[in-house]
Amino acid sequence: SEKLPDSKYQIRERAAQLETEYRQISKWARTKIQSLPPKDRKLITSHDAFRYFGRSFGMQVISLQGISTLQEAGLGDRANLVDYIKKNQVRCLFVESSVNPKALNEIAKETGISIGAPLFSDALGSSKSKIIGPDQVEHTLDTWTGMMIHNIQSIVQGLSPWNMQYSNTPIEVHDLTVSYQGKPVLYGIDLEIPEGSIVGILGPNGAGKTTLIKSIMNMIKPNSGYIRIFGQEPRTGIKQIG
Repeated sequence: SEKLPDSKYQIRERAAQLETEYRQISKWARTKIQSLPPKDRKLITSHDAFRYFGRSFGMQVISLQGISTLQEAGLGDRANLVDYIKKNQVRCLFVESSVNPKALNEIAKETGISIGAPLFSDALGSSKSKIIGPDQVEHTLDTWTGMMIHNIQSIVQGLSPWNMQYSNTPIEVHDLTVSYQGKPVLYGIDLEIPEGSIVGILGPNGAGKTTLIKSIMNMIKPNSGYIRIFGQEPRTGIKQIG
């Protein structure tokens, strides 16, 4: 504000607004991470860019390679990581948007675990991509808040006990948010339909009943949260239900 005295009040106001937003997102993020069982708070990524994240949100961070994205992991590093994944029953690995995913994809194939949605580390996302965060507020992925919301939701989705290769539960919906033209229709929906159950969905017009069904049928892509059909992604699991 000292460099632009004519705009100092606007700058201070915007700075205060950003600080409030950042604190709100950080508080929300801690709550999300703490929803994971302590044994599942293990974040495995390509390179060592998330140590600060781990310290802030109480996660153990393990990387295949060092801080530099140019440094390649040796055979011993890969073997040690495979052993760690199997020993600790890690549920998911995470590639990064700015790092070649080949090595982690090979490790995921070798260990039989899934790859989560790519995380933003050294870059932000697109201004055209949007995500719904706390209090149903929409954020673009070219902002710190949008990037953090995306990363947190991706990590929690990947490491949650709900992320199973197979489950006897026909339909599971967790923290589902779906919006049309930037306006949330469904927000934070949790649903589990046990095998053999008959379930009715009731609500007034516009409540989101059809949107929920279309999301389960893989006809609509959710903004956040996830759906499992017999423990699988809808595009795969949908083949097992009528």
